[in-house]
Amino acid sequence: MSQQIRFFEKSKCDFSDTAVALTASQGNTYVSRIIDRSNMTAWLTTGSVDADNTTIEVNFGDVKTIDSILLLKHNFKSYKIEYWNGSAWVAFATAIDETTFTAATSFHQFTAVDTLKVLLTIRGTQTANGEKRLYQFVATQQLGQFASWPQIKRASYSRNRVRAKMLSGKESIREQIGAFTASLSVAYLRSDADNLLIEALYASNHGFLTWLCGGSETQFSSVRIGYRLEDLFLMKCANELVNDFYQAVYLNGTTPKIDLVEVVD
Repeated sequence: MSQQIRFFEKSKCDFSDTAVALTASQGNTYVSRIIDRSNMTAWLTTGSVDADNTTIEVNFGDVKTIDSILLLKHNFKSYKIEYWNGSAWVAFATAIDETTFTAATSFHQFTAVDTLKVLLTIRGTQTANGEKRLYQFVATQQLGQFASWPQIKRASYSRNRVRAKMLSGKESIREQIGAFTASLSVAYLRSDADNLLIEALYASNHGFLTWLCGGSETQFSSVRIGYRLEDLFLMKCANELVNDFYQAVYLNGTTPKIDLVEVVD
């Protein structure tokens, strides 16, 4: 099933990697915004029409292994994504070639490739001849997807608000951009694959991308912040790994509790 929580490696074209280079055939001044991890800044064209076949080239600066590409918050109806095989642009084993796309977020998986760069070609927008926009471009490798359904607790988008009393008696409230946190727990977990995935998350020295919706919003009664397709956060485990067996019976599953926090690295 596609709904369970997914985890990915940090994007191979994250802004923190100074070797990454981006080139857009239109709106090149703003193209760096697609790798800044923000859903509030976007690449946008000016005066573009569908016939322009606008391109964005993402050069990783070194050969990287990828098996997943996500386009978060865009308005593309027709587009394709190819990778550089060392001498030419070629399609992935599962070709990314959309012609009637209607959603605002895309998720593509394919057989892993080692490549220096990828090329996005936008052939049309969902409103004909509209300005093209994209908030996030993520090229990565999936770490795993839960087979079980952890309970998501304390899913919080904190603005770290600070209140100050003014002489007038009114208050000044200041807030930051915000960071996402959440806790995952399972009554008891018997899936070996899920336990191995959890242990890998705790063993990671780097942040990993967490996608609570897993690629589908249909399991939620309403789509809320943190659970949307566009909500992909770079996170780490904030607590220690505890592998207690349920009710101390060794034949039972473990009772993991995972505290996730959004991180800078």
